[in-house]
Parts: sequence; C-alpha cells; structure tokens
Amino acid sequence: QLSVGDIALFLPTNKTDTYLAFTAPNMPHYYLSQDSLAIIKDKNKGKAPNFILGEIIFINERIASKNSSSNIGSWQAPKSLPPGLKYHLLEIDPFDLSAH
Repeated sequence: QLSVGDIALFLPTNKTDTYLAFTAPNMPHYYLSQDSLAIIKDKNKGKAPNFILGEIIFINERIASKNSSSNIGSWQAPKSLPPGLKYHLLEIDPFDLSAH
C-alpha cells in the first residue's frame, strides 16, 4: 500500500493523460491526479512525459462506479475498473528530472 511521503513512479496508460503508479501486482490501483499532471505538463511545455517520479503528498480514495460520480474534474475512472472497486488518486510533489 502506498502512503503519503512515499516516492512513486508513474507510467502512462493507453488512456490519454492517465498515469498509473508502478506497484506490486496485488496492490490497489493508484493513479496520478489530473491536478498533479497539469502542473507537470506546464513545467514540460505542455508535453506529457514518458514517466513521472514524485513524492506522494495526498491520497484520495475513490470507488469506481458506472455513473459520473466516479469522475474527478475532467478525469474519469478507467472503464476497465469494475463498479465497486477501490482506487486512489495521488497528488504528488514531482521531482525535477530535467537536470539529470
């Protein structure tokens, strides 16, 4: 289970602007929040990076559903998540990897 203060690696999924945390296979679904992605894209001249690394600063636990109540702003839980499945949206403090 991921916690506030942990370092997380996010990789893009096949859904536009959706990044999933790299975790063990038996762990819940952890997604990068759209707020965090917007900040990262702003720093990246509007480009979505190949991966994102950062410290988790907030975790929003959600339950997937068939209706729009599972939406967070413009972000919607992936349709592959069955209704009732717990997932998490993570706010992060991204690491600046451009200097490396």
